[in-house]
Amino acid sequence: MAAQDNAAYLFEYISKVYAIDLPVVRNVPGYGDVFWWQANLIPCSQCKIKQFDHGNNGNEANDPMEAVVEDAWLSVSKRSYDDPPPLPPVIREWVMTSSNPTRRPTPKRSLREFEERFEDEPARTMSLNSYTEDQWEHWAKRTLPLFKANELYDQLYALHQRLSVEGDRIEILWGHLLLAWNYSAGNKVHHPLLVTPLNLDFNPERRNITLTPSQARTTHFELECLRDLDYPNKDDLLKYAANRNNSESPPEVWSHNQMRGLAATMTGLLSTASVEDTTLYLDAPIAQPAISPTPTIYNAPVIFVRQRARHFWIDDAKEAAESVLAGAELPSFIRSLVIDPHANGLPILEDFTEAVSIDDDDGELFFPLEYNDQQKEILDKLNERFGVLVQGPPGTGKSHTIANIVSSLLARGKRVLVTSQTENALKVLRDLIPQERGVASRLAEPAPGGAAGRTRQGYIRSGIRAFRFETA
Repeated sequence: MAAQDNAAYLFEYISKVYAIDLPVVRNVPGYGDVFWWQANLIPCSQCKIKQFDHGNNGNEANDPMEAVVEDAWLSVSKRSYDDPPPLPPVIREWVMTSSNPTRRPTPKRSLREFEERFEDEPARTMSLNSYTEDQWEHWAKRTLPLFKANELYDQLYALHQRLSVEGDRIEILWGHLLLAWNYSAGNKVHHPLLVTPLNLDFNPERRNITLTPSQARTTHFELECLRDLDYPNKDDLLKYAANRNNSESPPEVWSHNQMRGLAATMTGLLSTASVEDTTLYLDAPIAQPAISPTPTIYNAPVIFVRQRARHFWIDDAKEAAESVLAGAELPSFIRSLVIDPHANGLPILEDFTEAVSIDDDDGELFFPLEYNDQQKEILDKLNERFGVLVQGPPGTGKSHTIANIVSSLLARGKRVLVTSQTENALKVLRDLIPQERGVASRLAEPAPGGAAGRTRQGYIRSGIRAFRFETA
């Protein structure tokens, strides 16, 4: 029983450590990172947004380079566009123009060589007004969507660069059902209740960036913005959100009818006010809705970036502690951590090691990539322990090391399952497994059972999908 108690204390300790200084962010700008209101994005041939109730954006692409990626919620391409129309000769040297359609043509105050001001000649003012109204505004209206698409592309490209370094620490989400509520002077809620984790994919050849829903975790209710607040039916609301999150069919955020129904249910649990006052969900998305003294939900989708949340680890640790106290059997590696090393009952590694046929290789390392003594030491420790923790900042070769170890284990007849917080990390690892060494990798559904005969196989798994490796 001492081991059970120690394990429960361990998980309780982990949950408390993760909860230290965990901030509650109740409004999207509070994450201190980039975000975009969907209502401010301008659909065009270069910027395609998934439409409500109609699948992907209905803009047809005549150029095959502009083809919409299937299942993409946002697709943005970088293209050039026309310069503004030429100025009339009478004002050419007096007026400044820009390729930015949001900057109107502006006259220079004076030309030093003439010691004359622009407004001294009325014909110049009339010519500028005529040019702006008849030519420039027409150009600006036509060009603005393309300019905004290029601007968004540049922002997403910068985010793509960040993800290559910070991908394990930040995440991109698309939020729906925005709750705007002035709970108290110091607690104003301006946050979506439904969030969908996103993948960012960059195609350099097409100069295209897409945002697609993650397959590792689907759309789900997230009520962290309500943490530590008191409101009616709190337990019922949390239970309702948990049941929806555990259902087989995630909420369809692009269905107006379903979103209105969910919005009405949530505000009905949060407040006694009428549905007309609390569910202001309209077909047309809006940006930055006003905060109300009563909890109000709007159709104000927002794409935002934030540090990966830690509260999931807190919840998991609490659930683990409760399960242990309820008598759940301890896995061998957990038991090895919490049992008294001087007492009898320590798990024996060989009792939990899969019986496999190891090649008589005289200790040869099957590392297809370059390696050093530290990598060899990690593999040696794995043969003697239930687990090994390897830490290091980005770029220090952790994925390289894992690829070597996976290849070595597969070559020795082992089965391998690799999990990760992010799908990008798994893709990086998949690309490091060398095919020229006889390891063929492909995306596949996880299959039960082990390898047959001399076939070695492993799975790099994220959510419901896995990268499977096989060697002959």
